[in-house]
Amino acid sequence: MKDNLLRGMTTIRRFILAGRAILTIKNPATGVRFTYKINKKVIKDGKRIYFVSCLIGPNYKYIGTIFTTAYFSWTKKSKVNRNDKVFKAFYWFWTKLQTETDLQDVIMVYHHGRCGRCGRILTVPASIIRGIGPICKKKCGYL
Repeated sequence: MKDNLLRGMTTIRRFILAGRAILTIKNPATGVRFTYKINKKVIKDGKRIYFVSCLIGPNYKYIGTIFTTAYFSWTKKSKVNRNDKVFKAFYWFWTKLQTETDLQDVIMVYHHGRCGRCGRILTVPASIIRGIGPICKKKCGYL
């Protein structure tokens, strides 16, 4: 999974907001890790919301929503409590992702070998590095 390590805040943001991202966030100091799935939905006026789920046992459970790419929030339909560690971990991660310049010393973010936008298996080395396939990269803000 070392090859699937996402590097750089911009790369991580683009991957997460691509539309169908699955990622694992790991704290190398403690070994604690959580796997999240983030799905995009376009609503009226072209605004986007992102539904965040966490792998709990064998299934993903909805934990909250990213609104207009700016903030992550618990909602009434969340399947976990606001005080649950999976919610708090993603909340911390998303807040830091918006404000910090580098998190590489604190956490590691891995993708699962699939394009963050369409879900296809990544085979091109440059695509594996960014977590976005060659066809989808233009739609995700890469030149």
